[in-house]
Amino acid sequence: MIDVFAAGHYNVRMEETQVHSFIGMEVVEPKRGPIRSAGVLYAVLLLLVVGVIVAGNVLSANWSVPRVFVQLTLYVLLLAIGWYVYRYFLTSFRYTLTDRVFAVERVVGKKERADVGMHLSDIVKIVPAEQLDGTEGKRKNLSARPRKDSVAIVIRARSGGRVFIVSPSEEFLGKMMTQWKIARK
Repeated sequence: MIDVFAAGHYNVRMEETQVHSFIGMEVVEPKRGPIRSAGVLYAVLLLLVVGVIVAGNVLSANWSVPRVFVQLTLYVLLLAIGWYVYRYFLTSFRYTLTDRVFAVERVVGKKERADVGMHLSDIVKIVPAEQLDGTEGKRKNLSARPRKDSVAIVIRARSGGRVFIVSPSEEFLGKMMTQWKIARK
């Protein structure tokens, strides 16, 4: 039997780690528009690629437009549409709240990336995103919903203020406001 309180080589370097109490987690997905499933979305993107190829062939054959210009323009347009679909149809956010930390992770398919983790004591204010006047600091949009359905979290940082736009549910926002008020004390 090992006595954990006795000084010895096995527990001299034991370090205590802070344990955060888990309060809640929520995944916020973008509202689905006319395209409701990922399969239909991919089919539409595939049709766009075929449409770009056909449009390029028609423009260069009928109007003698150089194929290089047509292809470059249409592929840049296709790239912009692909980025828009990626950002506004496929990206969801996971909000995690503990008693001291609020964390946001970006989720696209099976890939997860931690975007930000902030101590609740660093938060200066939480307001609806539409009420921002632009003087708070650098902004980062971590919301899958429109600005009218989002809130802005303003934190103090070494290099000035930072603003994170998030879109939690009313219940989750209530929990976060309660924990924030406790952390400020």
